[in-house]
Amino acid sequence: MEDKEVDYYELLGVAYTSTEEEVKKAYRRKALKVHPDKNPSPEAARLFHELTQALDVLTDAKAKQAYDNVVKARVERKKKYEQFDSKRKAMVDDLVKREKAAKRQRDEEREAKLKFEQEMERIKQQEAQRRAEREAELARQEDEKEEEVEADTEITEMDCAIKIKWKTKRHRFENEDIEKLFSSFGTVDSVAVNPVKKNSAIVVFKDVHGAHAAVDSFGKSATLEPFQSVFWATGEEPAIIKKLEEEKSRKDKPVEIPNDLLNPPRFRSGAAFRSTGPPLFGGFPTPPSFQSPPSFQSTPSFGQDFETLTLLKMRQAARNRTQSTEPVP
Repeated sequence: MEDKEVDYYELLGVAYTSTEEEVKKAYRRKALKVHPDKNPSPEAARLFHELTQALDVLTDAKAKQAYDNVVKARVERKKKYEQFDSKRKAMVDDLVKREKAAKRQRDEEREAKLKFEQEMERIKQQEAQRRAEREAELARQEDEKEEEVEADTEITEMDCAIKIKWKTKRHRFENEDIEKLFSSFGTVDSVAVNPVKKNSAIVVFKDVHGAHAAVDSFGKSATLEPFQSVFWATGEEPAIIKKLEEEKSRKDKPVEIPNDLLNPPRFRSGAAFRSTGPPLFGGFPTPPSFQSPPSFQSTPSFGQDFETLTLLKMRQAARNRTQSTEPVP
């Protein structure tokens, strides 16, 4: 926006009736002296900016007409001001001074508000950047954990293999039949049926997920009902499955265990077995008290602690071994 306090005609040194060509010629003559490339002073840069504004206004018909109206109103105010007496002039000067002070205050408040909004925007951008960096760091840590699991646990072909058994009297399976049945759990790479007994086979999946799905579904899926057993070919669960389950268990919320189980009543030698609290299960009555040590053949009551159960089992096992070694009469 043009500065209303600057007289563009006076700035360029042209008359009100000057032509557009005369205005451009006057601009080139004065702008050449204050161009930023030749005069690096701040005052020269400000003057060059005002000259450029004057050229834009006075060479545009509509802008020049609007500016001329402003100049005429300014001249009229000046004429009226010259006609005032000293007292009236003092009142006008005071009013103008207060208007300028109010305008300066509004400009300062507007600038302060703008700076505050810019600062808030900067803070928001920094917070968004820090949040993105934190999320990226968490993602990197998760990737490193997955890489550590993969590095620590090398997956072999046997980890993807399972062994199945069935009764030959009831079922006759060929390679194609087994592959079709187990393909619902994952892509089957190969099937090898025992060529002698024809009652077992090794099924190798493309990945460990398919093998795990098949083993985990045994006893649950109707597809596996014809089989007596479905388990890992190596006889134990692959290390990669254990690793993944450990990772999952660490992320899961811990299960709350009742205090009765965490702190069971202690067994004292020669003392009676008694329940010291309410029954562990609402449907069961309070276990009966024993005045003499229970028979090792009986099932331990719910009120006994884990240490007692273990001792009873150990003594019963020792007794069984003794009976088995006694000579037959």
